[in-house]
Amino acid sequence: MKRKVEPELLDHLPPQDRRAVHSRRDLQKINAWMGHARTLRRVLVSVLKERAPQSIIELGSGDGTLLLKIARRIGPHWKPSRVVLVDRQPAVTPSTKAAFAALSWRVEYAEMDVF
Repeated sequence: MKRKVEPELLDHLPPQDRRAVHSRRDLQKINAWMGHARTLRRVLVSVLKERAPQSIIELGSGDGTLLLKIARRIGPHWKPSRVVLVDRQPAVTPSTKAAFAALSWRVEYAEMDVF
């Protein structure tokens, strides 16, 4: 079966659109209910054996809150020199940016299609 990647609704809505805001809130709830931050942290730590990566790039990062939760769980043990949040829409809020800065994680934002 041939795989076809297509844009989703959030890729076309301005970040301030109420439908986009609600969709991001729903995604945050789903991530919390399914324990994605906990699972991803566990996988990262087991693969990297407590070694901090030099860089992290999150494709389709949305509002950046999933990686922020992972960063909070990993805490001061990891301080990658570069973190890049990539998404088609610039949806990262000032409070999320400030939270990354408070953890001493230097984050860059790339508004682009991964292809």
